[in-house]
Amino acid sequence: MDGESGSKHPGGLARLAAASCYVGCAPLFPPAWRRAKSFLQHHAAQGSLLVALFVLLIAGAFAKLGVATHLLQNPESARLREGFENTTRWIAPGLAIVWLLFVLAGLVCAAAGSTRGIPLLGWLARRRLCLRAAVAANVLALSCAGLLLGTAWHSNSIARDEIVPAPVYVLVSKLRAEKLIPDVLVKLACYRLALASRGRFGEGSVVVTPLNERSLRMALLHGKFVMVWSHGSGGALSMPGFRAWAGLDVASDPQSTRIFVTGPNGPEPVEVGGGLRLLYLSACYGGSAHESWAAGVAPAEVVTFDRLSGGLEHIGWLWSQAPKRLRDLP
Repeated sequence: MDGESGSKHPGGLARLAAASCYVGCAPLFPPAWRRAKSFLQHHAAQGSLLVALFVLLIAGAFAKLGVATHLLQNPESARLREGFENTTRWIAPGLAIVWLLFVLAGLVCAAAGSTRGIPLLGWLARRRLCLRAAVAANVLALSCAGLLLGTAWHSNSIARDEIVPAPVYVLVSKLRAEKLIPDVLVKLACYRLALASRGRFGEGSVVVTPLNERSLRMALLHGKFVMVWSHGSGGALSMPGFRAWAGLDVASDPQSTRIFVTGPNGPEPVEVGGGLRLLYLSACYGGSAHESWAAGVAPAEVVTFDRLSGGLEHIGWLWSQAPKRLRDLP
């Protein structure tokens, strides 16, 4: 049987189509065709509702990040921020687990050819307003996914990841949870900066690559615009196996300030090129050594934070301010 209305044993293609509804494909099937096949209609409704719930989860996660970032930007709210994070820490993971269990249940039912309803989703699917809102959210999610995929492909084609001489660098720490973030998503965050760099310096002018001793040396020597997206403390930057910091060059010139990296062999100076014009350091409390960093890379402008800093504000800076700052560089 092929899964038409009244069929007790939907065919393989019908089951595959039903399963695809749980990953956002329901709008791809014509409404008339879905109505003619009760099995597909059932799973299209449940799948659309789950995609809508996923959109709400994403919106909620961004709202939480927005509130946390706002509190980070106001150090006097430290106690409030701590309470907010403790209160909301397990809400998003808990909801995500429930959502995944619902999706898994839907996929199992679709693969088994069953029209058994998932608790709560069946009730929502019988509310026409809820179902219409879910379908609209599903269409929006599918459109956004297509747009993001296209933008990610384009950003990946513009930004280089080889450690080579270039005027623009974004160096990203890969120490903690960042190891799980695909490089293509980092390049997506740098998309507007990459477009601005291509417009000013031409093709291949922006490098987005993990932060390490080699990439930091290359960026400070050849870059005009360098963003170091990393962890840190006490004015120093953290990277795999090394720390970077700014201080007096007591070995050769006690009156001058230089940039150093400290690893297994102790501190070694880093050469800074004369073309560097802007250095953005995202490290928490990097501002405690702001004057030393500024002296070490003079005459470049240095952006630091004398507090905890959050990833969302750095992404916001990349999209809203970085392109203009790059175009305005002397």
